[in-house]
Amino acid sequence: MRFEGKIALITAVASGIGRATADIMAREGATIVAVDNNAERLEKTVAEITAAGGEAMGVVADIVDPDDVQQAVSEVTAAFGPPLIVIGQTKFNIPGDFADILDHEQYVESFKSYTMSQIYLLHAVLPGMKNAGWGRFVHIGSATAKEPEGAIHHVIANA
Repeated sequence: MRFEGKIALITAVASGIGRATADIMAREGATIVAVDNNAERLEKTVAEITAAGGEAMGVVADIVDPDDVQQAVSEVTAAFGPPLIVIGQTKFNIPGDFADILDHEQYVESFKSYTMSQIYLLHAVLPGMKNAGWGRFVHIGSATAKEPEGAIHHVIANA
C-alpha cells in the first residue's frame, strides 16, 4: 500500500507504536507529521525519518490540551494542507490493580488522555477530511482493555 502525497499526522510518535507506525508510513511514501509532547525525542524522531529518506515535520503538542491539538493541526495545514490520515494514540499509565488505585482522579486523567484527546483530535481534523471528501482516522488502543491480562496490573490504562 502506498501513501504518496498523503499527509499522515501521528501522535505519541517519539517511541513505541507511534514511532513504528511513523517509520512504516514514511517508507510507504506518506509525509509524516510527528506529534509528541517531548521536544527532544521528537526532534530525534524527525531527523531519523528524514535521514532514512522520508519527509517529516515535528510538532510539539500535548494532545490532552484541546488548544495544543488545534494549534498542531493548524501548523500542519499551513505547511502541507489538512492531514487526511490521522493515527491517534497516547500513553497514560499508573501501574496497579483496582484495589491499589485509591486516587479516583487518576481515572479521570486516564479518560482525558485516552478518550478526550481523541475527541479533540477528531474535531480538529474532521473539517479538512470533509472538505477533501476523504480521510482516515485510526485510534490505537490497548488489546488488554478488551481482554485484560492478569499479569500487567494496568487497571487505569484498561479502564
